[in-house]
Amino acid sequence: MASMLTMEGELTKRITKDCITLVYCVPGHSGLASATIEKICDDGTWFFPRLFVPKSIRNQGIASLLMDELIKILDDNKITLMGGIYPTGDLDYDRLTTF
Repeated sequence: MASMLTMEGELTKRITKDCITLVYCVPGHSGLASATIEKICDDGTWFFPRLFVPKSIRNQGIASLLMDELIKILDDNKITLMGGIYPTGDLDYDRLTTF
């Protein structure tokens, strides 16, 4: 998933032994884009409960950037990730599956 970022901002990473959060802030826009994964088992399995991009900054490559960064962290740390698709708001299951 190669990111085609079209909106400049700042990426912040917070990594602990049980939680990894990435936040992307776009100057001049309210709201933050974020992705979080959490450790759920001592065997090294993690869960992906959240990827959020505010509606005002969607379709700019930000979700792809967050996913690319998460994949790098997962690969570098040999983390096994479990995830699901949970549509909310205006994002339906089909759109999220396509992403």
